[in-house]
Amino acid sequence: MKKNKILIFRLILALVFWIIIFFPCLFIPRRLQYKIFWPIFTKLFLFAAKVKVNYIGNYNVKKSKNIIYAVNHRSFTDSFIIASLLRTPFTIIFISWMAKNKVFKFLTDKMGLISMHKTDLIEQKKSLDEIFKILNKDYSMIYFPEGGFFFNKPISKLKKGIVKIAKESQCYVVPLVIFGAGKHHDFLYDNKCNWKKIYVDSGTPMKYSDFQDNEKFLIELSNAMQKLYIKLEDNFN
Repeated sequence: MKKNKILIFRLILALVFWIIIFFPCLFIPRRLQYKIFWPIFTKLFLFAAKVKVNYIGNYNVKKSKNIIYAVNHRSFTDSFIIASLLRTPFTIIFISWMAKNKVFKFLTDKMGLISMHKTDLIEQKKSLDEIFKILNKDYSMIYFPEGGFFFNKPISKLKKGIVKIAKESQCYVVPLVIFGAGKHHDFLYDNKCNWKKIYVDSGTPMKYSDFQDNEKFLIELSNAMQKLYIKLEDNFN
């Protein structure tokens, strides 16, 4: 499948504008970035991607701290969709191969994001240490427990990594489900560059200590995310 050239062009323009105008914001104290830099950056990126975000959840994501957000993954904009809703310090977990680009790694380091290697256990241990360290500072975390893009069911099978993080950190896990970004494929490959109305809903906060069992926790989280997605699909399809 070919990427949409118009969408790519819009994103490149946004990136060039951001580098020229907002690059210095990376060097202000990180805790100030979340109220000043991130809202501007995410809105610019989502405008370039032609995405309008509608949060309909009851959970107060703007004021929450020390939360693990378990998010479904359907498009390249998913991290920015959730980041646009937050106003307190947070990190995003992303796949390590993206950090091979030195420029991207520099930017993600300045933004406090954490890469996770899928197979290298030593690198995984380093990433987990970073995650627990930053969660102990009352940062929240955007995490995609499916481990990639999947389109054959509402929510695909969740990986066990989120169980380990929830168990050892004892942070609350809040299911956040996105609907409308990618129903059958990442919309970066759509033939037309149309505006997309995206809906985000939240579930009840969960804590590992309420289950004390890896499989039960994972099943409950998966069920909560599936129910949210089906609800959004019924209401906004």
